[in-house]
Amino acid sequence: MREKFLLYTISLLFIGLIGHTQEISSLEYSGNVVIPHGYKVDGSTVGGLSAITLNTSDNFYYLVADKPPSRLFKAEISTGLIPDISLYEALELTPSLLSQSELEGIAYDHKNNKFFVSDEQKNGTRIIELDTKAEFQRVVEPINQPFLPLSGHNSGIEGLTISNDLKYLFYAFERPEEECLENQFVKITKRKIIGTDNNQVFYYKLHSVENDKLNSNGISEILYISEDRLLVLERAYIPGEGNIVKLYQVLIEDKNYLDKDISCLDDSVLPLRAQLLFDFASIAEFEIDNAEGMTFNYDKSVLYIVTDNNFSKRQQTQIISLDVNWN
Repeated sequence: MREKFLLYTISLLFIGLIGHTQEISSLEYSGNVVIPHGYKVDGSTVGGLSAITLNTSDNFYYLVADKPPSRLFKAEISTGLIPDISLYEALELTPSLLSQSELEGIAYDHKNNKFFVSDEQKNGTRIIELDTKAEFQRVVEPINQPFLPLSGHNSGIEGLTISNDLKYLFYAFERPEEECLENQFVKITKRKIIGTDNNQVFYYKLHSVENDKLNSNGISEILYISEDRLLVLERAYIPGEGNIVKLYQVLIEDKNYLDKDISCLDDSVLPLRAQLLFDFASIAEFEIDNAEGMTFNYDKSVLYIVTDNNFSKRQQTQIISLDVNWN
């Protein structure tokens, strides 16, 4: 069943095709929609949305749920004069063993028609390749060690994105490894999709959050902009205050190291330079929930953010739109 949810807008900004543009100058809030708690597609409850990506071949969006049974939701997001979101179908991962995956990230290769998803488990984390029917193809990046070297549960691969030339995946852990807790350096890895070359590693320094006594701040998503820039979404939850969510544009040039040769404790390691682009606390119309995913629309004039309601009535599944201004 197809159902529309109106995206309440304040402003609409349309700029031409800008795939060649290298740098975002600013982001402006333009609207949000809330998908009702308990809403179902193909008998599957829409909730726990932890990532979103766009198939630029047919302009469908795919969102992943982070609680079993693992599935992808297919959707359309319109940016006309009255924008709306339409949910179509749920694709459950197969074989059935994969239905217990804890999906946190998704990227799409529109040339070869395949998905890449990150799977966060208590006993390890990995990146999996799927076909367009959500059927397993291969494990791209196995990291089979337990989370003990990291700073706690929910510390696996949280952010996942693909380069414009479709040759590389970038992935980010949510929180620092144990040895990096003091300097708050989080590892972002660049990996060839095909081939066994050494992975390149970047270190990103998490920003301090006032009153974050639980040390909850971490990377909840990354998004490829160009060969020298990424978007990084930071999110913390402060009891009594709510979610603190900020977007940063990050320069990745000349700051990479070979994974096997480097540690965040090495004196030679320099963190990536980050520029604050948007603080969601600046939006007066609503409070953002547990932000976990983001993607551009087809011409990169709009950035969509999706929140994870953890299947709780006390939280919301939000789709938030930000107009993108490019230099």
